[in-house]
Amino acid sequence: MGVWRQARAIALLPGTVTIVVPALILAAASGPEPGWGRGGVLAVLIVAAGIALILAGFSLWLWTVRLFSRVGQGTLAPWDPTSRLVVEGPYRHVRNPMISAVAAVLFGEALLFGSAGLVIWAAAFPLVNFAYFLTVEEPDLEKRFGEEYRAYRRAVPRWIPRLAPAPRRAPRIELLWWRECPSWERALQMLRDEMRKAGLGPEAIEVTEIREEAEAERRGFPGSPTILVDGRDIQPPGAGEPGGLTCRVYRRRDGRVSPLPDADDIRQALEGSADGEGSTI
Repeated sequence: MGVWRQARAIALLPGTVTIVVPALILAAASGPEPGWGRGGVLAVLIVAAGIALILAGFSLWLWTVRLFSRVGQGTLAPWDPTSRLVVEGPYRHVRNPMISAVAAVLFGEALLFGSAGLVIWAAAFPLVNFAYFLTVEEPDLEKRFGEEYRAYRRAVPRWIPRLAPAPRRAPRIELLWWRECPSWERALQMLRDEMRKAGLGPEAIEVTEIREEAEAERRGFPGSPTILVDGRDIQPPGAGEPGGLTCRVYRRRDGRVSPLPDADDIRQALEGSADGEGSTI
């Protein structure tokens, strides 16, 4: 996925919320007051707590952004949403970890800079998003993903994380192909065989034809055939490898190159998903 596409969404949304608005609040007040005017050890503890919250929130936020890009094939922006429902990682415990992450950063900033205005902003942010989720985002997710989202909504709470991760579902298996590369049919048969061995129904395979360069770019299509297990390529392409509407070249485990993936790579990807490395619900 394009770096500019992600950077634009980040700059316009969390960048505005955590940098621009807090800067304006501090500028309108008397400026920052680290430690809330306290002295000694108490001031150090307050500042340390603020920094810890910022780092924890940023780490969680970065995790969710990467999942949106890798698994969801989209961004956090409502005008450029994910094409797949992200139900992996922290999303197995709570439906809105990104909001929790940003709120942690905002409360951390309030502690760090000693600003009552930032406390109010940090409290208002999740309330505004709560109204947005109820009226806009959740109806849109249900419209786009149907029963998949309804099952997820039943299993995972909106705000208060469940301690145990949500139960897993069967992995999502997708084969992407381009009509100019005949090897995709043999790859499909290999995938079906390995799914049967793994006890999975091969009828669940989603076979998607990539027809245009624009679609190939949007999907990050590295060539035909490509097999995705819960959004992960069974053999992620290396940096600089060609992509788009092209025939893919795989490197087999014995060192040979082939238009087909190694069966062991397919098997390992399926086993990895069963072991808890894929998506959920």
